[in-house]
Amino acid sequence: MISQRLENYLKAYRKKTGPTQREVSFLLGWKAGDQLSRFERCHHQPPLRTALALEAIYGVPVEELFAGVRQSVDRDIESRIGKLG
Repeated sequence: MISQRLENYLKAYRKKTGPTQREVSFLLGWKAGDQLSRFERCHHQPPLRTALALEAIYGVPVEELFAGVRQSVDRDIESRIGKLG
């Protein structure tokens, strides 16, 4: 059985690579870090364009940044595939 992953690892990778929320927000073209904070705390999921930008900033594939979301999607798809056939 696969262990349960966190929905995302945005804060962990930001801390590991060193930039502040303000710096990452600047790289994303935002004026403040509020939105990034909401993403890091799993209150919202970023749009695809933002997720891809975070991948470029942290140098980590989206599926690793959002490992728990990926795991949940995989489970849902596997379940639906089982119902097809």
